Amino acid sequence: MKKLLTYFILSIAINAYSQNSKISGYITLTDSNSDYKYLTVLLVSNDSIVTGAVPDENGHFEFVKKVIAGNYDLKIREIGVCDLEIKDISVINGEDKNLKISYPGECKYIKVKKPMCVYNHYDNIIPIVYGFPNKKMMKKAEQEKLFLGGCKICGCDPNYYCKTHKLEF
Repeated sequence: MKKLLTYFILSIAINAYSQNSKISGYITLTDSNSDYKYLTVLLVSNDSIVTGAVPDENGHFEFVKKVIAGNYDLKIREIGVCDLEIKDISVINGEDKNLKISYPGECKYIKVKKPMCVYNHYDNIIPIVYGFPNKKMMKKAEQEKLFLGGCKICGCDPNYYCKTHKLEF
């Protein structure tokens, strides 16, 4: 009986000191093509999913599972689009986090009529094409008239390729 009472008191003390934190947030859509119903929010630690949530129609999300102190990454996943990853979210015991996130965020790539390489020249620049290439696209890629960017489209992808410096911009 004495051992049972000691175990009971010890377990209460451990639970009292091991506080967990609640993480919630609000997502603002910056792209009119995105919709909250296609988003999933994941909390990741060491490449393993700790917990996940789905935002409501207003962009609010809350992880049902409370998390222990540590550093986490947050991934917002949309069907058919690249993930948005926010690194090193620090969680402190007992402190709740309320995050404000813009999705998919600002795009650093802009489409211009006359593209210029970051090394200030206009020659040897070709367009980047995304999606599954057909025979015509493959032939142009072999002739270095266009650059194949891949099948996964992120919504903020480089538009041009500099053949001289092997840079996407």
